[in-house]
Amino acid sequence: MRFTRPFQAIVLLVVCILLVAVSYRCPAEALFSLEDCEQFDPPKDLPGQCKGCPDADFGEAVGWFNDVCAYSNCRNHCESQTDHYDYYGDRWLCTGMKWQCVEYVNRFWLANYGQDVYGSKMYGDANGYFGKAASAGYFPFQNGGPVPPEVGDILCSNGGGYGHVAIVREVYIPSIGSGGYVVVIHQNFLNSTADDSRSIDMDVQGGRYTVESFNKDGEYPVAGWVRRHGIRIISPRAGDVLYKGAKYSIRWDSRLVDGRVQVHVYVDGVHRYTLGATEENEGELPFVPPYEWPTTNQYEIRISNLAGSISGRSGKFTIMGEVANSLWHPNGTLVKTVDRSTVCLIDNNRLRPFVNEAAFFSHRYGFDQVVTVSDDELRAT
Repeated sequence: MRFTRPFQAIVLLVVCILLVAVSYRCPAEALFSLEDCEQFDPPKDLPGQCKGCPDADFGEAVGWFNDVCAYSNCRNHCESQTDHYDYYGDRWLCTGMKWQCVEYVNRFWLANYGQDVYGSKMYGDANGYFGKAASAGYFPFQNGGPVPPEVGDILCSNGGGYGHVAIVREVYIPSIGSGGYVVVIHQNFLNSTADDSRSIDMDVQGGRYTVESFNKDGEYPVAGWVRRHGIRIISPRAGDVLYKGAKYSIRWDSRLVDGRVQVHVYVDGVHRYTLGATEENEGELPFVPPYEWPTTNQYEIRISNLAGSISGRSGKFTIMGEVANSLWHPNGTLVKTVDRSTVCLIDNNRLRPFVNEAAFFSHRYGFDQVVTVSDDELRAT
């Protein structure tokens, strides 16, 4: 079974601006970069079309979102004939052929939502994902319809012979007209770091949302987007930094799940604490990180229904020692350090990473609003 992609010659400049909160620190140990991605040696029998790559080598990390790395497939017609497996729960699950577009969306949904797309009726060529989503128990929304895309959706195209799929990582919806966009991360499109964040225009008219083609020539028009059943954890998010003794809320969206839920904390992928075994499915649970918990950036929240058949998980976040200094600036202030260009938003006691410069401006922020602060103000613990 082939999963090919066309070559696109437009390279996007990705400018990462991190907006983070309360201690105003953007600690290196809490940030994730391409250097943190697992590196995979190419198969010994890697076909010739997967060698001598024009940009990133086969298996080289080209992007990441919510701790799920995207890799280069070398070129669009490369077929490695080698499957990738991820360990989830208590078993290894296949996510598809390395490093096709479908493999990334499968791996992302498995890691973040516990959805085994490879084992579902939706799996196959990318051009079948949208049409088969409903039979697999997922929720397809037609492009041009009344439901806008959301972060985590699979954006689907039936074009180009084999289609294309990507994960929505950002959405900006204007009140009306043009100016909206979605940003996706995907594999096997440009096979370069431009695959990390591709912006696609979206038009809003009469309460309907129309996303333009993946590419300018219209070869890969968007058929729609697919939403998983299950639980989406809103906070904490990947990259957030929480402090022991501070008050937070674990928030989630589980409109498609009936009954009570259980809330667990994992550290380094291992279950360590249960915050609620039979919680009301109200979407929010107060949370104060205990002082005795270890300081690490390997925390995850996992929430599931009582049967454990439907679940969701946060990206990895950090819990650090208690905040020693009182706030010098209030919530809502944009700050940066003296010797770094990183921009931080003080927002409800959390570190809030933004994907790129476009996301920063989409919230109508300007660099003239950013306050430069001293190292003393950044210091916590």
